[in-house]
Amino acid sequence: MRKRLTMRKPKVLLTGFEPFDGATFNISEKIVSEFSNLRFDNFSVETEILTVDEKGSNVVCKKLKNNKFDCIIMLGYNNKIKKINVEHKAINKIQMKIKDNSGRMIDSDFIISSAPNELFSTISLEKLFQESPIEFDFSSNAGTFICNETYFRTLEKIYSKNILDKQNKILPCVFIHLPLDTFEPVSKQIEFISWAIQKIIFQEVLDVVAAVIRNEKGEILVAKRKHD
Repeated sequence: MRKRLTMRKPKVLLTGFEPFDGATFNISEKIVSEFSNLRFDNFSVETEILTVDEKGSNVVCKKLKNNKFDCIIMLGYNNKIKKINVEHKAINKIQMKIKDNSGRMIDSDFIISSAPNELFSTISLEKLFQESPIEFDFSSNAGTFICNETYFRTLEKIYSKNILDKQNKILPCVFIHLPLDTFEPVSKQIEFISWAIQKIIFQEVLDVVAAVIRNEKGEILVAKRKHD
């Protein structure tokens, strides 16, 4: 009897943060908790609430050692925004104006001394994030606190270890800052994250045709298009 092969559903890692700086609520924790109760037909979601300290900033990196994910989306809270912000990059800098939840306070330092000054999301954001159901902004400033630290450590791990998805492409990873639900309701934020996940893991695949042109001498025609 021939066995029926079943394709593995894409697996997404979705993270948020616990409250910090004396607060009792973090919108990213709320969104991730809501996702943990949802079920999707065409992909699965693993959720994780990160601690707001150095240990929490390394959790995703450690998970990449033993898990195969097809997409990583990290969520954080920004009290200065009124729209969802999709972060282009993380910088190799940690500078704290408040203590983290472990009591750590760093005036200014590199996150990883041997790493580049900045690392960009592994996703072509402008190309992919079109026709969004929710209005949002692109951002190139993820701050210098734990959100940026977590984003930078994760990107550095993906790039330095060449971690790939199931299509053998660099693992998609992006950080998204969320506003309070007074500016964007939880239901709308969940709708945006769900839409973003599907846009990332179900990217359109184009079929192409290649040909080799030879002459009687066995020479092969090689041509290169101009950049325009």
